[in-house]
Amino acid sequence: MKISYKKLWVLLAEKEISKAAFRDALELSTGTMTKLNKGEEVSLATELTPKS
Repeated sequence: MKISYKKLWVLLAEKEISKAAFRDALELSTGTMTKLNKGEEVSLATELTPKS
């Protein structure tokens, strides 16, 4: 199922936040970021899991 993250990318651009800075700030894995870039489904549980 294709998901659109267009609003997210527009918001980041408006706030002048790069995708790399976004990934680092949220401690996202490169695999998760790749899924976001490809418009693939990403589990919300993955994003809400506290990092150590």
